[in-house]
Amino acid sequence: MKDVTIRVDDATLRAATVRASREGTRLEDVLRDALINYAGAADDAARFMSALRATIADVQVPTAGRPWSRDELHER
Repeated sequence: MKDVTIRVDDATLRAATVRASREGTRLEDVLRDALINYAGAADDAARFMSALRATIADVQVPTAGRPWSRDELHER
């Protein structure tokens, strides 16, 4: 496992440390979990887009056997 160094202003660090303590955790754990979620977000988005493309490909649009005209598409 690697160590990471970040720079943050004193007030933010103090507030984050106090909040983590109130929540019964350590700031180190909060930051690690945030990085894990951040790293996995790209995978989640890719899975979502793949599922969306599959769903769109499966959609059957009724056309009454012919393409719709522009006017039919824009009827209100």
